[in-house]
Parts: sequence; structure tokens; C-alpha cells
Amino acid sequence: MSSALTKFKVLDEIPQHLPRIGVNLDSHHVEFLPEAIAGDEPVIFDPSSGVLGISKRFLQKAYVSLRKEYTQGCIDVRDNVSAANSQHIMNLTLVVLLQTTENLNAINTRKRILQNSHFALELVRDEIRFLNILFSSPLQKHTKSPMLWQHRKWLLQNLESHSYQHLLQPAYLPSDTKKTWFDLEFEIILKAGELHTKNYYAWAYARWLLSHTTPDIQELSQRMFHICKQHVSDISMWSFLLHILLLLDNQDLSLKYAQLTIDEAKLCPNHESMWHFIRTILAKYNKPHLLDSSNDRLKPQSKKWISHRISHS
Repeated sequence: MSSALTKFKVLDEIPQHLPRIGVNLDSHHVEFLPEAIAGDEPVIFDPSSGVLGISKRFLQKAYVSLRKEYTQGCIDVRDNVSAANSQHIMNLTLVVLLQTTENLNAINTRKRILQNSHFALELVRDEIRFLNILFSSPLQKHTKSPMLWQHRKWLLQNLESHSYQHLLQPAYLPSDTKKTWFDLEFEIILKAGELHTKNYYAWAYARWLLSHTTPDIQELSQRMFHICKQHVSDISMWSFLLHILLLLDNQDLSLKYAQLTIDEAKLCPNHESMWHFIRTILAKYNKPHLLDSSNDRLKPQSKKWISHRISHS
């Protein structure tokens, strides 16, 4: 297959299918196809599952062949090009970001197009969906990309919360939904955090989101604790739970979660993420005695973990 045909298929088919997926976070995403499956087809879309498969080899070839056109397109955007050409440049940057995650030039070009359009409804909707798909897909780097998370933050800073819900409602939710702006964003954050463990950038974005929304923080702390129990070694998740409890500044609730975590640690004591959470809570409220005689069974295994670290240092 020629390089020109590859470029045409990638530019035509990927943008065509991307806006149609990302509705159900459990099954709709993008994957890079194994060579044995890809064959001669650069893009495979399964409408029944909504999964888009892209051949990594053909994507690389398309990226090389369109680089000159992409570079010129980025220059044209600075001159406020027409809407039709803007959409083509958005498609070029889409392919570039799939191939090279940390590409500040491509991200800034997309920002300029959105600004030049005065945040046109259709462009904003497609941009949010595009980011949702990247953060919900089992790709190697996209879910933990600081540039992409910063781009999402920039995008939402330019939208009112009620406008954001209106933008996503047709794609995500029934008309009678009770989900809030925070609920929608938290689903994306959690999906990215599960796909890429210890995802600092996703949970740092969650902290920013928490400071710009008004969710039920106490209910969120309960939900987050159950999530942390399922990911006991994920320091980023435990740190976000700690951040929530520090915001609440409720001693009884914090010590309750600390005690529950101590009980969980009896089953899996060698996870330092849990001990960091426990120690921080107990130090804040000056309750170190909770780890004394009542938890003697923890000490030998905890010391064993420490000696193991020292012996391998």
C-alpha cells in the first residue's frame, strides 16, 4: 500500500470514527492493533463494540508522510484560516497526537483553532470527546500525559460548568440524568487512573477539579476509600483520598479511615502506599498509639519489608 493511500485512509477514517466512540467508558476506546491482526488494513472499526483499532505501523508511515503538510498547517492557523481548512488541520494534529503524545505544537495548534472559532459548539464537543477517548484507551502514554491533562484543564477553564454538561449530555447521558459536572469528569479520571497506575497527572487534575466544583466531599471520601482498597499499591489514589480528608478536616472521619486501613494492612502489610496514608493521618491528629500494642501482628511483617528494602538498596 502506498504512503499516500495510507495517509488518506488514516486521515479519513480515524476522525470519522473517533466522535462516535467514547460514550461507554467500559468498552469504547482506541487500541493499536497487533501486526498479525492489522494485515493490510490501517484502521479497523467495530461498530458493535465501538472499538477503533489502528495499525501502529501504518500510523507511523502516515505521520512521516504528513509532517510537511502538518507543519504548514500549524503556520496557517496563526493567520486564522478558514473553518474548512481548520477542520483538516485538526485531523492532522489528531494523527500527530496519536503517534507522538507529548507534542506541544499540535496541542497549541488545536488551542488556536478553538480560540479562532470562539469555542464553536461542535469543535468543543469533538475536542472533549477526543480527550475522553484518549484517557479511556489502553494506550501506553496518553492516559498519563501531562500535556494532554493540562490541555483538558485549559479547555474546561474556558467553559462554564453548565455549558459543559450541556455539551456532553447527548453523548453520555439520558436527558433525566442526575450526574454533575464533577461526576462526568471523575469517571474519566478514574478510568485513566485504572489504566495507568500511579497516575500522578490524572489525580493532580482531580485536585484542581475539586477546587472548582462542589461535590459531596464526604460521599466522595467513602467512594474513594473503596477505590483505594481495590488498588492498595497506588500511591496517587491514596494521596487523593488523603487530600479529600484534609479538606474535610474531620478528625473522627479521618481516624475511622485510618483504622479501617490498618485493618486492611493486616491482610497486605507490604504496601507502603497504605502506610504513608496511615502515618500521615495519625501524625496530623497526634494519635500514634493506634499503631501500638493493639497491632503487634503488623510489626514483624512491617520490619521485614523495611529490611528487604535495605538489603536491596
